[in-house]
Amino acid sequence: MKVGIGGIYHETHTFSVNRTGLEDFNRELHTGNDIIYYYDNTKTSIGGFISGARKYHDEIFPVLYTASTPSALIKKNAFENIIEMFFNQLSKGNNLDAFLLAQHGAMCVEGFDDAEGYFMALLRERLKNIPLIVTVDYHANISPKMVASSDCIVGYDTYPHVDMFERAEDAYKVLSESYKKNIKIQNAFLHIPMIAPPQSITTESGIMKDVVQMANEFEKDEDIFNITVSGGFAYSDIPYAGIGIIASFAKDSDKAKEIVLKLARYIWDNRGQFKVSNTKIEDAVEVALNSDKFPVILADVADNIGGGTPGDGTALLKELLKRNAEDAVVVVADKKAVYDCISKGIDQHISLDIGGKTDDTHGNPININGRIILISNGEFTNIGKNMTGIKTRMGRTIVLEVGRMKVVLTEFPTPPNDPGMFVSLGIDLSSTKILVEKGGIAWKTGLNVAPAKVIYVDTPGLCNADLNLFHYEKLNKPIYPFDDFDPDLENRVCFF
Repeated sequence: MKVGIGGIYHETHTFSVNRTGLEDFNRELHTGNDIIYYYDNTKTSIGGFISGARKYHDEIFPVLYTASTPSALIKKNAFENIIEMFFNQLSKGNNLDAFLLAQHGAMCVEGFDDAEGYFMALLRERLKNIPLIVTVDYHANISPKMVASSDCIVGYDTYPHVDMFERAEDAYKVLSESYKKNIKIQNAFLHIPMIAPPQSITTESGIMKDVVQMANEFEKDEDIFNITVSGGFAYSDIPYAGIGIIASFAKDSDKAKEIVLKLARYIWDNRGQFKVSNTKIEDAVEVALNSDKFPVILADVADNIGGGTPGDGTALLKELLKRNAEDAVVVVADKKAVYDCISKGIDQHISLDIGGKTDDTHGNPININGRIILISNGEFTNIGKNMTGIKTRMGRTIVLEVGRMKVVLTEFPTPPNDPGMFVSLGIDLSSTKILVEKGGIAWKTGLNVAPAKVIYVDTPGLCNADLNLFHYEKLNKPIYPFDDFDPDLENRVCFF
C-alpha cells in the first residue's frame, strides 16, 4: 500500500489580539523526505505514521507537515499559502492508496471558523474515494464537516498528552485492517453542548478519566474500529467548540449510537464536576514560600502558552519579587528584552522592563535588575514524555540572575513542558524551590523531578478557568455552562 502523510497543525485561541502568520509556521515546516528525516524515531503523530508504515511494510509518500505553537487566529493569506504548498506537494504523488493526516482539530483562520473541516473537505475532493484517516489532539473541536470528510478520526486518549505516537500507530492499524478487509468505515458522532476549561478535563483523574476508560472497553468490540473522546478547546469561539465523541464502526449502527450516548450521558450527568477553583496569587506564593519541601510548582493557569497565550504574564513574577523569593525560576516570553540583553552582553548587569507587552490581560511590564548569566540559541531536543526527540526552538534565550531568582527570557513563546529545556539552560530543577509553570496540565510531562506540591493559581490571562470572563459570540446555543437546559442527546447523534 502506498500511503500519503502530512498535516497542518495548530490550536487557535480566538480571543487573542494577535494574528498567526506564515513566519510562525515556517519554524516547523517540512516537505517530502525531509519529513521522514525530521520526525522518524520521534514520539509524534508523524513519527507514529512512519512507524506504522514500517510495521506494515508499506510505502509512504510524505507531502507537507507544518505546526506552530498554539496562538492567535491564523491570517487568511498564511492559511491559503500553506494549503497551496500542501496540494502542490500532493500533486507530485501518483497512485496513492490512502492518506494519513495529522491535525490538531482546533484550528481557526480569518474567515474560516471550521478551518480543518474546510481543509479536509478539499483534501477529500483531491483524494477521491481512497481512505483518509485523521489523528487529532484531545482538545479538538470536532465539527460534522470534519467527520464527513474523513473515514476515521483518531484522537489522543491522554491529557497531558503522552500518546500521540501510539494513537498515530492505532490510526495506521485502523487503516490497514479496514483496507485489507475492504471495509467502508462508518461513524456515529455526537457533539455535546458543553465547553469546559482545560484544567477540568484531564484524563489523569475525574470524569474524563472514567470516560476514556469506558471508551477503551467499548473498543474491544470487533465491530468497533475506534472511539475518540475529544475534550474540546474552550478558547475557540466557534459553533462546534466543545466535547465531541465519535464511534467508528463497520456495520452495527445501533451499537455505535448506544456507545456514544452512554459516554455523552455520563459526561452530561456529571457536568457539575467540570467547575474549577484556583488559588489567589498572594495565597499561592505564601504557601510556596513557607513550604519545607521542594520544588513547589506554581501553575500559571491563565498564561498557558500551550493554550495560545503570549507567555508574557507577570502577575506571579511580580509577587515573587515583592516577597524576595529564593531559588525560584520564571519563564517569560519577551523578544525585545531578549535582544536588549544580547546587546548588553554576557555577565553584564541590566535594568529593563519585561513582560506584559502583548495585551492588557496578562499584567503590566515589570522592571527588573539582573545579571545576564547565559545567552543561548534556544534550541533543545525534547527528552520528556511529550513529542520525545523533537527539536524545539525557543529563539534566542536569556537567563538572568535577579536577586536569588532566575528569570528566563525567550524570543518566542515556548511552553516549559520538557526537561530538555531546563537542561539546555543549565537549570537544575532538583535544587529549585519554586518553579512557575506557564500552563495548567501539559507541563506535567516536562519535569525530571517529582514536585513536592502543586498550586494552581488564579492568574490573569487568556486561559483563565472562569469561562464567564470571555465574550462568546459564535457558540451554538444553548450550551453549558452558560445555559440551563436538558439537551436531547439521542437526537444529536449523526451518522457519516
